[in-house]
Amino acid sequence: RHINAVAFILLNMAVSDAVRFGAVYNVQTKELPDGDAAKALANLDKIYKSKSSAKKHELEQNFNDCKLNKEEKNPDEFFADLDKIRLQLQIDYDLKTYDDEKVKSHILYNVKPRIYETVIHVIKRDIDMGTVITLENLKEDLRRVYTQRYAEFKKEQHPETVLYAKEQYKKRLFKKVF
Repeated sequence: RHINAVAFILLNMAVSDAVRFGAVYNVQTKELPDGDAAKALANLDKIYKSKSSAKKHELEQNFNDCKLNKEEKNPDEFFADLDKIRLQLQIDYDLKTYDDEKVKSHILYNVKPRIYETVIHVIKRDIDMGTVITLENLKEDLRRVYTQRYAEFKKEQHPETVLYAKEQYKKRLFKKVF
């Protein structure tokens, strides 16, 4: 009861419009006259979390369209986007086809900047030779390339400036004598 009360209070704090208000406040039961947090959350899921096949196809398309195109973009942002979509597909639609192998393949063929070309070719060669490359190892290799390049890029943008004091001498003025 105490956990339900705390959860229900937190849900109440999240309510900001009439639709959410109705979904949260219309869940009283005999056992929980102040409100059932689990039912309130289920109501919010029904309203806001579409589980239609159109939404599933949209998520799959978003996964397939997810690419790392700019070398300035941190690869961790790319990985986070992929993981978010993958997790939604696995939880909402129970799709186990989005395993580590599919994500590795997607990463290998959708990382476009030239700075990653060498590491991608080496990883593909290693896979062809039978070396086991985990998803985390792949991510770490791409992070390493980005970190090295970003450190160089940062140095180019902001070269270190050395400040020094220079003693100035008074100019001696000589007059020409003819």
